Amino acid sequence: MIGWLVRLWVMNKLDHKLKDAVTRFEQQWKTGYEEATLNYLKKEGEELKGLFVRKWFFSTAFDWSPENVRKIIDLNNGVYELLRKAYDRMVYLKADFDARIACGDEAYENYSIVTRFWYEAPDQTTPDLTLLWFKLGVYTDWQPEFSCGADEDVKPFDDVMLDEISWSRPPFDNPALAGVHIHYFLYSLIHDNDTYSIHDLLQMRVEDFRYQIKVKFKGM
Repeated sequence: MIGWLVRLWVMNKLDHKLKDAVTRFEQQWKTGYEEATLNYLKKEGEELKGLFVRKWFFSTAFDWSPENVRKIIDLNNGVYELLRKAYDRMVYLKADFDARIACGDEAYENYSIVTRFWYEAPDQTTPDLTLLWFKLGVYTDWQPEFSCGADEDVKPFDDVMLDEISWSRPPFDNPALAGVHIHYFLYSLIHDNDTYSIHDLLQMRVEDFRYQIKVKFKGM
């Protein structure tokens, strides 16, 4: 009986979460969306619901074994170093561009730099699992994002990373992680998205995280 009540609670929460999105889709349809587009958006909503249910069930049965705790800590620290590398590269580019502008090189005026990162899962053991991991990445809001420009200073790394505190909040408030500085990006990945579960972190590898630095110049 309790199991069914829990499932009912989860589905009610999901329906409430998607209610506004579905209503918005229907309103947009009335103002000119093609039927194929509306059907696609509704299908996307169902996929998100399925990912959330998967995440919820995986997260309720996590094993805080020493091996699993070590994997989370290594991922937490390893991705942090990767983000630091991406940030330092952006800082270097800004300094180089600003020096060229100071020397009168007009080609570098009004530039902007944006650095994004994401997880690129390797192929899994089955096509269905490969597709699942692809969807997890697509539906995730990846944070942080570094940016600067000719008229925009670089914010300090710790400020961008929101790293003044350890984000030891659910699901990272387990006693097994006592004393570990949990970085915001890891907390945000699990807490602020309805995609990855804490169990998925065990399969993630630092070397499969990617970052891209995009530079744009005015008029180009």
